[in-house]
Amino acid sequence: MQTCEIDLLGLCEIKWPEEGHMWSGEFRIINTAANNGNGGVGILMKKEIGQKVKRIYTIAICVYMPTTDHKEEDVDNVYEGIEEAIKYAKGEENLIIMGEQAEEKVAEAFGLGRRNERGNRLIQFCPKHKMTIANTLFQ
Repeated sequence: MQTCEIDLLGLCEIKWPEEGHMWSGEFRIINTAANNGNGGVGILMKKEIGQKVKRIYTIAICVYMPTTDHKEEDVDNVYEGIEEAIKYAKGEENLIIMGEQAEEKVAEAFGLGRRNERGNRLIQFCPKHKMTIANTLFQ
């Protein structure tokens, strides 16, 4: 995080058994619990941000998108969950969705690789909800 000057990082598949938060040196992590040893997501942030997190008006969601090996139903369930979060964020909160989308290139000039079917679905989903795929905006 320091080398790449990243302030906030979404973590996937952390597999910790309990939800919570902790400090590790100059970083704070807030995490969910894994489900029977599978999954679990977290948000790792620099100390300057972590110290300010008391009351959150930003909704930050870290998503682990199913790979192409998973059933389409699994992907549908993830998108339904994201749509519920969008409904919950009534405009007063910022909504940040981050994580492993398991797609190749999904948008903008700085994405890498080729876009696959799941990437195309994400491309269609985001404008519908007035969202931007930010990881491809930066070089």
